[in-house]
Amino acid sequence: GTTGAENGVVLLGTAYVSGISSNGQTLADFFVYVAQKLNITNVNFTLAPDASSTNIQQWVTTQTKLIDYAGQVAEGSNYLFEIKNDELKVIDRSITPTEFITIENKDIVSSAYKIPYPAKAFRAKWSEKIPNTTVTPSQIEDRPVSVMISNSPTGKIVDVPYVTENIDDQRSILNSIKDILNKPVIDLVVGDVRTDIKIGNRIKAIREEDGLSIDMIVRTISYDFSGLSTKISGDGSIITIEQTSVY
Repeated sequence: GTTGAENGVVLLGTAYVSGISSNGQTLADFFVYVAQKLNITNVNFTLAPDASSTNIQQWVTTQTKLIDYAGQVAEGSNYLFEIKNDELKVIDRSITPTEFITIENKDIVSSAYKIPYPAKAFRAKWSEKIPNTTVTPSQIEDRPVSVMISNSPTGKIVDVPYVTENIDDQRSILNSIKDILNKPVIDLVVGDVRTDIKIGNRIKAIREEDGLSIDMIVRTISYDFSGLSTKISGDGSIITIEQTSVY
């Protein structure tokens, strides 16, 4: 609305603006920004070839720890990142490397498997600013928006941090997250301190004691230096081995 003033017209209302961040638009731009703020020299996108074409829309208006915020963006984008030796390594969880490391059954100390709890749907939600011109002066109001994809007849709705307000892009990301979260989680403890195994590596193994063939992507690694063993965890597939021997 407007009202008269001695030297002209005074505009009343709330400013409604939009624009493009000076820090870039893509997921690759975001992680380069994170690396710069953390004084990290190298950013490795070898296992994230689509990061430069994945657009995100994020902004914050409150103080937050950069690492925590980067973790939230990575989770919502179906990515991981690792900081080690002056390098920030970005990993697309939907990527399955063609190369793999084989672990012999004799080298496996123990194994465990966890089937994911059924999820009825996966959802990302946010609020958008819209102008309300039905009041005087006009004002900006929040309107809730959400994208949800179905997954199972039963279970709970799993909320995922949103990373873009583009409905189609957000739906595509949710589908990639669904593919990962529906997979079993596999834990393997192997003998020796295996520094050759990295996060993002593909592992294949035959666990004869369980009668299973394992094909997994490593998501976390921990070392037991006193016991000289390595625990690797990740998502993947487990297939029952057909027994052909007669006992």
